[in-house]
Amino acid sequence: MAQNITIKGLARLDRKLGRMPRVIEEAARQAVKDEVEATGRDMRQLAPVDTRELVESIQEEINEGGLSGQVYPRAPHAAFVNDGTYSHPAQPFATSTGKLSRRRFRKRTKELAEDIRRRLAWGGA
Repeated sequence: MAQNITIKGLARLDRKLGRMPRVIEEAARQAVKDEVEATGRDMRQLAPVDTRELVESIQEEINEGGLSGQVYPRAPHAAFVNDGTYSHPAQPFATSTGKLSRRRFRKRTKELAEDIRRRLAWGGA
């Protein structure tokens, strides 16, 4: 004996699930962009200032596709300042910025996932 089962809202759920990859990718691009900008600001603030060459050499890049990025100093002496030398103690501006960024990005992605879940659950996106 065959029975028919009707699921109310199935079409709506299907539309939401179809939008999900696009919503996630757009949100991830924005999170990466925001984090790269914040990391650049942090690195510039933490970099020791003597001639401003180090601070002005800090570059921000968003890689193709927008799902990754990097921030780095281009000054030739940046590694010596960050890591120190025999005669000069380390001033770990880049190392400290990296640690701060990892913590902040972890938090940012958790908030992003929760926001996407809420938007999809309530019909947004």
